[in-house]
Amino acid sequence: MFCNYCRAPNPNDAVYCSACGRTINPSLQSGKVVERKSENLAPVIPETAASVAKAPDEASSSWDYAKMGDEEFEQLREAYQKLSVPIPPTLQSEIERRRHAQVSDPQSIGSLRPNSRPVPAPNLGQSPSSAHVSEKSPEALSKREGTPSGAILGIFLVMAVALEASFLALRQTSNVNLVESLTKLVLFFALAGWGLMRAISGRWLTLKRLLLIAAVLYVVGLSCMLIAFPRAPAGDRYLKAMLEMDSIGQQIGQIENRQYHSPQDHIDALLQVEPLVRKWRQSLVEAQQASSSLKLSPPPTEAQELQFQQMFSLLSEGIALKEQEVALAHEMQNLPVEERQQFLDSKLMPLFQRELELRNRARALQQKD
Repeated sequence: MFCNYCRAPNPNDAVYCSACGRTINPSLQSGKVVERKSENLAPVIPETAASVAKAPDEASSSWDYAKMGDEEFEQLREAYQKLSVPIPPTLQSEIERRRHAQVSDPQSIGSLRPNSRPVPAPNLGQSPSSAHVSEKSPEALSKREGTPSGAILGIFLVMAVALEASFLALRQTSNVNLVESLTKLVLFFALAGWGLMRAISGRWLTLKRLLLIAAVLYVVGLSCMLIAFPRAPAGDRYLKAMLEMDSIGQQIGQIENRQYHSPQDHIDALLQVEPLVRKWRQSLVEAQQASSSLKLSPPPTEAQELQFQQMFSLLSEGIALKEQEVALAHEMQNLPVEERQQFLDSKLMPLFQRELELRNRARALQQKD
């Protein structure tokens, strides 16, 4: 019969293959196997061993011990020991290699015992280096730790700025007091949201969920601010702005109605009216915004509309002149004392003359009305 593994011819009552040494007829009785294996294999294995000794390169090419399983390799080794046949050098080196591997790492290759089975590694198919890299990757860190605290603070600050800008654009106001109050409110709102998210943050607080929370808070906050600060009617806003402009003009007139003995007196007066000039400009902007949405019944005629535009033009030009005067006052303050009078005569006096002309034009326009 022929071997099922290497297809070498063997006697019909052979238990082991004379070429590869594997079991080819395990159904025979144990008694007959013990009696006949020495007779059948004794003349064959020495010849095989001799051939291996004479031609090691040929034997090593036909005998690939590294690919043999533990059970088959153990059976071959026991067959050589029972028959008292010299073990080939290649087989002996494979025995020593497996024994050394078993001592150093018994789970990697397995034992040389017949019933041993290799133990699979826990991370089969993934190298330690790749596993280490994947654990340190940003995606793994974000899933394990959630969104960083700095990202939470940045998102909430951007949301607060957008909230204030949206409210001011919808309300069309530039009131300094209102802007300062809103700035403090939205900053407090942003810091409170950052502290809350930092306290409850974890794996669940991903970047997408944080952006969704910020968007919801933006909508809720804008709705609450629009309800808390309702927009007054256009007529009321226009009347309030015009009354405030008239009050500011009177205050500026009281400050400038003094006796001037030196350039320093002009500097002091202009620096004193500087905050009032800023409020004057702000009231003019609010009055223009309110007038654009103001609906009069009956509607004004073309002459009235032209007179209205001329009045706003004069007010805007007068405020611009006053802003130039304040800027020149700061410049004159930095000059030496002996150069201030010349600067006053050449720079400020022409502006004072133009301001007087604008006042006369405004009185003429009021008398025409």
